[in-house]
Amino acid sequence: MYFCCKQNKNVIVNRNIILTIKLNTKQMELLGIVGPFQILIFLTIIFFTGVLPILALIDILKSDFAGNNKIMWVLIILFMNIIGSILYFLIGKNQKI
Repeated sequence: MYFCCKQNKNVIVNRNIILTIKLNTKQMELLGIVGPFQILIFLTIIFFTGVLPILALIDILKSDFAGNNKIMWVLIILFMNIIGSILYFLIGKNQKI
């Protein structure tokens, strides 16, 4: 379980820790190093794919539209998440009564 290394120095290191460090290093090589730029990209993707359509659907359901526009916008956002929500905030907000 324990072993000594470094010629005359009596350094005792746990093997499990070394194996864990090697495993994490290999995983990091496979996944790449995650820095602030990658985190920013990840958060932007989460915002556009998750938060923006939910905000658009909440706004649609709270508002009144003429005719079947409310149903149309809900279906557009459900089937085309990112594009539908962006189109709603650019075009659909002007169609409210």
